[in-house]
Amino acid sequence: MGAQKSEAKWFFSLLTKLITPLFTWLFRSASTVPVYRDMRIRHTFRESIEHLQNGTNIVIFAEKHQPYNRIVNEFQDGFVDLATLYYRRTEKHLCFVPFYNAPSLKTAAIGKPITFDPERPIEEERTRICDYLKNEITALAEGLPVHKVTPYENIKRKYYPKNKISG
Repeated sequence: MGAQKSEAKWFFSLLTKLITPLFTWLFRSASTVPVYRDMRIRHTFRESIEHLQNGTNIVIFAEKHQPYNRIVNEFQDGFVDLATLYYRRTEKHLCFVPFYNAPSLKTAAIGKPITFDPERPIEEERTRICDYLKNEITALAEGLPVHKVTPYENIKRKYYPKNKISG
C-alpha cells in the first residue's frame, strides 16, 4: 500500500510540473484580474473598473467556505464596494447579475440583475445585494430539473447535493 502511495505522489508531482505552464498561459490569456486580500486590493479594484469602463463584463466568484443553503455558500461582501468606486468614477450604476451553472444538465441560468444604489449606506447595500444574489441563484437552481449541484467545496462527486429535496 505504501509503495502505491509514493508512486501516485511521484506521478501527480510530475503531472503538476507538466501542466503548470499550460495553466499559467491560460490564466494570462484569459484576461483575469488578480484578487489580493491585502493592501494591493486597490490594484484589483482599479483593474476591474478599467475593464468595466472598457465595456467588459466581469465575473466575480464571491463564495466563501461557509454554507448558506444546499445550493450556495455565503458571500464575501467586499466585491460590492466595486460599485461605489465605479459610480464615483463614471456616475453609472453597476448591476450585479446572478448566474447559476449546472454542468450535469449542460445548462447555465441567468437571473434578473440587481442595481447598486449609491444613495444607500454601503453596509446596507452589501447585505441587500449579497442576499438577493444568494436567493436568486438558489431559485435559479431550484427552477431547473433535478440535478447534482456542483458545490464550492472540493468534495467527491458522489457527495454533491441535489438542487431539490426529495419529498
